Amino acid sequence: MDTKYCVGCDSVKTVDQFYFHRESGKPEKYCKACKLERQKKYQRRLAKDSGVPHEQDIIDKLKSMGIYACSGKKSRSRWVDIVAFGCVAIEAKLGRKKNNTYLFTFTSKQVRHGIRGDVVIFMIDEGDYTQYYIFGRDEPVLYDMDGQLKRWVSYTPESGHGNISIDMVEMMDQAEGNWQLIIDVFNQKLQQLKRGQDVDAWASI
Repeated sequence: MDTKYCVGCDSVKTVDQFYFHRESGKPEKYCKACKLERQKKYQRRLAKDSGVPHEQDIIDKLKSMGIYACSGKKSRSRWVDIVAFGCVAIEAKLGRKKNNTYLFTFTSKQVRHGIRGDVVIFMIDEGDYTQYYIFGRDEPVLYDMDGQLKRWVSYTPESGHGNISIDMVEMMDQAEGNWQLIIDVFNQKLQQLKRGQDVDAWASI
């Protein structure tokens, strides 16, 4: 029987231990056993890593504080960016800097249907330092006068021009480093469970 070298396990095996390419009909470069292991590793990585740098940064930050967190890819609902404690859904937004202003944008779907997570985290990454702002999804500054979620939210540090800018600065000041909010939401959900009420459990743990 013909043989082929497997680049995964660095060994020569018979061709019946390989899958074949549909188009060329030739054996693949990984044997069946190596391909299966690679698929398992890929699934484990999806469950752990976000693939979006700022989301992974927040996940790592949460874990460093003892808050269990994972990527939304481990969630039953793919739209979740991050899941903390298995049931607290987090929407993560990275600020895009333009001049001295940071812009945090929401998707068209989010604007139409609203924020479906429990908590929103705005992140500002300046390279030598990173700031995190944590607040509830019902924060008034995120919405227009008619209650519609804004397409984007701007934040200019130290700004004092107009009531909206002042409100935004005050909100950001209060939200900076407010990780306790995530714990509070988790405790609220625990109380709901104790009362026999249903809660959303986003992660399959």
